[in-house]
Amino acid sequence: MYKRQVLRDATEYSIQEGVETIDFFEWLEKGSKALDGVEPANWPLESVSRYLTSIYDGVNRKQFLQHPGVVQALRAREGARGFKSTTLGEEAEFASEAIAREIDAVLNNAKPNSVLTQAGNVSDALRTLKASSDLGAGMIQGLPLLFRNPVIWGKGMLDSVDAFARGPYKRARYIRDNIDDVLEFIENGGLMGSTEFTESLAGGGLLAKLPHAVREATMFNRYSNSFETFLDLSKVELYKSMKVGRRPDELRDLALHVNKMLGTISSKAMGIGRTQRDFERAFILFSPRYTRAMTSLLIDGFKGGIKGKDARTAMTSMAMGGMIAHRAFAEVLGQEPNFDPSKPHFMQVEIGGVWVGIGGKMRSFYRTLAKIDTKIGKGEVGDFLSWNIFNAEDYFKNPILQFARGNAAPGVGSGLNLITGQDAIGQLIPDRDPSGFVGYAGGELLPFFLSSFFQSGGTLAQKTGAAAGDYFGLQSSTPSQKDVLNNLKDAHSQTMFGRDWKNLSKEDQFEVSKANPDIDLQQEKASEEDYSYSRQRENVDYFK
Repeated sequence: MYKRQVLRDATEYSIQEGVETIDFFEWLEKGSKALDGVEPANWPLESVSRYLTSIYDGVNRKQFLQHPGVVQALRAREGARGFKSTTLGEEAEFASEAIAREIDAVLNNAKPNSVLTQAGNVSDALRTLKASSDLGAGMIQGLPLLFRNPVIWGKGMLDSVDAFARGPYKRARYIRDNIDDVLEFIENGGLMGSTEFTESLAGGGLLAKLPHAVREATMFNRYSNSFETFLDLSKVELYKSMKVGRRPDELRDLALHVNKMLGTISSKAMGIGRTQRDFERAFILFSPRYTRAMTSLLIDGFKGGIKGKDARTAMTSMAMGGMIAHRAFAEVLGQEPNFDPSKPHFMQVEIGGVWVGIGGKMRSFYRTLAKIDTKIGKGEVGDFLSWNIFNAEDYFKNPILQFARGNAAPGVGSGLNLITGQDAIGQLIPDRDPSGFVGYAGGELLPFFLSSFFQSGGTLAQKTGAAAGDYFGLQSSTPSQKDVLNNLKDAHSQTMFGRDWKNLSKEDQFEVSKANPDIDLQQEKASEEDYSYSRQRENVDYFK
């Protein structure tokens, strides 16, 4: 019961003081009265070890270990004889050799490689800058929830906007008022708190070291509160709604399933070591945990039992709900739905000259699988052996390599662009044009929605529309010169023959081109065009 009281005290403190995070020190200080009546020997060692690990990852562990409550708890566990921890040296003594060894094991497993850790911290900061400065969580991480339980999704979005406007109070009050459900969710393996998209603002992160005034002026804190409030509250509410009728021994699988649905799996809990985790976030993937969560959810769909059933329900709901929504919007707008993931504008509709549709990691998987299937169908399996990351041609040949490049860690993808002179789909980097290169480099540091505005083609209204779509988590792109060409061909074909260009014979197409010289002029523009960065966003899904 002491944990519940401490957490209640801490959330009350958060509400009253307006603090952004609640760490274990605040739990101890504000919950000291609640702990007075608790025998320190009854403190569970596994909980202390878990806290030590999190503290070691970025907060002052010496301060933690010097806290009288922690020292007393550790010393009181098993006896009078003290043993020094080899990891901690003179900082602390423990009650028994067994405890000292267990704590050493926890800390040694978490001990960071300084180079990898610093590289990972830079990557975390870039990830937060690009991917968390918007209100898109509901249409990206929350997309499976939208089609699984739209009521909880809608409530989560309202809470997210409330947190953006008023700060961390919403989440703190929710934890206080739902303490038993929150702790049950966590004790069964549920995850709450900062994610990989916001951890640079947590203790030890580079952005957390910025002055408070700077973080407020840039609205980093507001976006972080909004992002985490949506995920945390949605996970607990989904867990509460799905646990009805389940046996106690099924609740852990349920909590883990909820984690995966909202893209917040724990690599540490899966037994992946600190060095590998740092390497992944620094050099391999834009969002390792989110990618691992969606991949794990996909794999679970092929398993039996309640775990497999939950995963299949989530994926089926998302696929069917997405298709129904896309068809409905297409019919309202008088357009043909596009359910072919191998074609451009997959599950997108055109609104005001801007292509808009749902995003999400699953969409990225589907598009890559479709490209792989097309390669196999054409007998081009040899292209899968093209793995030279410094050769631009290999990215055109190998869709798996292209997927990996598009999902590369922040900074790594930009570095490969400079080395190869092109992005993953052939967009030339303007390295010979100073002004163009400055615009490109600046766009690499901007949030995705601002990059979309500055690097997209089209009119001002179209660029604004694409940026607005990205801001709310949609997959948006402005028309390319090829799109303009196709629309022009269709317009002239309709005028002359009453049919679209693709439905004309070769002879009729020649007649249309001959009678309308503007088609040839636009053809030249399309041939010279390097796909716009908005088109890059359409073809290569980063974290989305």
